[in-house]
Amino acid sequence: MDSKSFENWLAEYRHLRLPSWEELSPLDLYMDQVIDEVNQYIVPLTEISITKTMINSYVKKGLVNKPIKKRYSRINIAQIIVVSLMKSAFSLDTINRGIQLSRDGIQIPDNYSKFTVLYNAEIAQLEAIPSQPVDDYQIMAIRAVLYQTIVKHLVNSNVSKTTVIAEAQ
Repeated sequence: MDSKSFENWLAEYRHLRLPSWEELSPLDLYMDQVIDEVNQYIVPLTEISITKTMINSYVKKGLVNKPIKKRYSRINIAQIIVVSLMKSAFSLDTINRGIQLSRDGIQIPDNYSKFTVLYNAEIAQLEAIPSQPVDDYQIMAIRAVLYQTIVKHLVNSNVSKTTVIAEAQ
């Protein structure tokens, strides 16, 4: 991919957004409908499609609530979107621990809304990345590994943001 093609791709990519809670289907959906709904949001962001097997695994591991009478609610869809996005960087066990830490008395709709606001803000800031030499790509990759390691350690240690702040003071 040449520099101009990359710039065009990045310009389009940074305009992608996760749907707000209100934009998720208010109707309960069957598995095939859920796959279509979720994939319309995550495939442009990750280039990875969600499958029936993946969803069943998320439910089995407790990351996604069990569907009621084979129908998935808005809550289920939000859970699947978050897990699907985080799966590219973290194990399901780490994601599960992270979800538990992030709940802290917060209802799923509010937690999903907070997640989408943060995610959408981060993707919008990608415009600061110009075409860079290979050394800069390596720096980005190294930072990704470092941040991934830090997040895993924080989540696995059950360290919350309030704990870190309190200890720093």
